[in-house]
Amino acid sequence: MLVSFGAGAWVERGFPGTLPLPATRGSDFDQATVRQASRAIETNYYDAGVGGSQLSRGSVQGMVDSLNDPFSRYLTAEQYRSLQDAYAGRHDGVIGISVGFEQGYPVVGGVLPNSPALRAGVQTGDVILPSTGRTRTG
Repeated sequence: MLVSFGAGAWVERGFPGTLPLPATRGSDFDQATVRQASRAIETNYYDAGVGGSQLSRGSVQGMVDSLNDPFSRYLTAEQYRSLQDAYAGRHDGVIGISVGFEQGYPVVGGVLPNSPALRAGVQTGDVILPSTGRTRTG
């Protein structure tokens, strides 16, 4: 068993993408048609700047979208980094609080970790009052 695993790893490393995948339900993915469409677009499309990486990203996005699954979506590397930053509380232009209303005033319902609001000392339960135009000192 160890020999067959090692041989398989060696073949995959030497010839990436050439090992056949086991047949599974719906495994009739037609790579030849995808390659043909890619060549036709790269050869005939009016914008010479269209290339393989753009078409690859679009193909993967199209495959994920075709699942019609509201919980699955394709993200570019930049979109993924942006989402991770949002989850970690790193935002441009966002202070990192949730707000509710009590007696007509906005009240801080929660403060995100690592947020500008937390670093500024904002706490859950703080009431946000309108500015009087004066700067508070001390």
